[in-house]
Amino acid sequence: MTEDRLMNIEIKLSHQEHAVEELNQVVCQQQKKIDHLEAICEALIRHVKELSDSAAEQRATDETLPTTSPTAHPSVAANTWAHI
Repeated sequence: MTEDRLMNIEIKLSHQEHAVEELNQVVCQQQKKIDHLEAICEALIRHVKELSDSAAEQRATDETLPTTSPTAHPSVAANTWAHI
């Protein structure tokens, strides 16, 4: 009877070792995926920041430009057509 118990314990231990190895592989795969997703998030954050900075620069540039174009002024338009 003791030999049967020992054999059952060895079988259970073998199954547990196999299960632990499978779980370890899953954890390693998940960590790789997490690392990849973190890299993607960091790249997206940098990209959004660049877009935000670019938009802010564009707004600042737009604010310094005149609100009307030179050709919209009547005297400029008259001078443009005067030589025809």
